[in-house]
Amino acid sequence: MCQIVGAVFVLVLVFSTAGFAFESADNQLVIPDLLIGKPLGLIGLGLGALTYVVTLPITLPLGWQKTASEAMVKKPYRWTFQRGLGEELTTY
Repeated sequence: MCQIVGAVFVLVLVFSTAGFAFESADNQLVIPDLLIGKPLGLIGLGLGALTYVVTLPITLPLGWQKTASEAMVKKPYRWTFQRGLGEELTTY
């Protein structure tokens, strides 16, 4: 189990950053973002996806599935995987 968690952590770190992220980022934010921000984003994405699936029977008849998917799945995904290391945290 520990090996799986370690492998997932390494994959998130490798595939979640753009090559130019270190050039434009504030150097003081890179390490905390790498060690805290990205793993928390991955956990938030998993919890958001789970919550989205559980609430789908409620949101689907009401027509709120697009709003729910944006808030619970798409935003955490963009924050975790499309944002470079140390970039502004509030724009996603």
